[in-house]
Amino acid sequence: MDVFFMGLKNGASDTKKTTTIIQAFVTKGTISKEEEKFLKIYVYDLLKVAGIGIPFVLLPGASIIIPFVIRAAEKRNIDLIPSNFKNKPKEQIKP
Repeated sequence: MDVFFMGLKNGASDTKKTTTIIQAFVTKGTISKEEEKFLKIYVYDLLKVAGIGIPFVLLPGASIIIPFVIRAAEKRNIDLIPSNFKNKPKEQIKP
């Protein structure tokens, strides 16, 4: 459960950072390579959440199936878990 709540906390801070980066891009017209990389990872994580979350909402019984899908994907080296819900080194957790 700690990993889940830490993931939610990191997701909230990532959303704030993403908003700041997008605002800077709109006003300045450019962002740094580090900010661009952060945005790519953030969008990639959003697509992962949508890929898991949409079937969870639409399909009855998906809450039972999703853990099996995640395990099957891990066996095939497919990463379905967003980066915020993985254990990160301390220096990456800071906003």
